[in-house]
Amino acid sequence: MLVPGRLTPPLDWHAVFGRIGEVEIEIGCGKGRYIVEAARLRPGSDLVGVERAGKWFRRAVQRVHRSNLPNIRLLQADAFDFLARWVPPGSAASIHVYFPDP
Repeated sequence: MLVPGRLTPPLDWHAVFGRIGEVEIEIGCGKGRYIVEAARLRPGSDLVGVERAGKWFRRAVQRVHRSNLPNIRLLQADAFDFLARWVPPGSAASIHVYFPDP
């Protein structure tokens, strides 16, 4: 899990994941179903899930923990702030937004 108080923007993906891989970001990761399956299917990619709602974030954390996949990081944050301050320009290979909550 990423904890903003322990990090400073912008993020260094190599430091976050301990390797260099394509970074994919899922905005509104909800219960974590997509991100876990994507991480399983693409072990060479590094996936970051961002969820604002505490209830869904906690479920995603549990699901990711049970998956035991090393290429997932989660963050409870506002997506606009995360993308504007924390993600270096051009550093993400893709951004997934499936069920946005305005």
